Amino acid sequence: MGKHDDNQFPILEVDENNKLPVAWQLWKRSFQVYMLDVEDALDNDAKKVARFIRKIGPTGAKIFWTLFPDVDPETLGTVKLTDVYKKFDEHCVPLKNIPMETHIFHSIKQKEEQTIMEFVTELRKQAADCEFVCKGCKVSY
Repeated sequence: MGKHDDNQFPILEVDENNKLPVAWQLWKRSFQVYMLDVEDALDNDAKKVARFIRKIGPTGAKIFWTLFPDVDPETLGTVKLTDVYKKFDEHCVPLKNIPMETHIFHSIKQKEEQTIMEFVTELRKQAADCEFVCKGCKVSY
């Protein structure tokens, strides 16, 4: 397996331009790929969770210790990485208000300076939050 430069792995960054739900989903996907590459070096849950805490950065570590207040460095082995993902998903990704998301979708208008591709991308992003389903085949758009 390839060797990673651990200093180059991005931390979870949240600010007014990078909202927590989006930042968390992107960071989680990157971390899962990273873990596939280093999984053979990590033989137990304590090491996996420790790697998670170290890689996620200060903002994410603060969230971790808030979500798992009874865990300390000596008891990290009691927590599974899948449980960490689940708790972070519950914390970082808010419940959707489907009627409101659908209203926002139907209210989107192409802006004057916006290209057609930018407009279509905006529509697709919003449509993902609406959970639209094809009536004929019952497949999500």
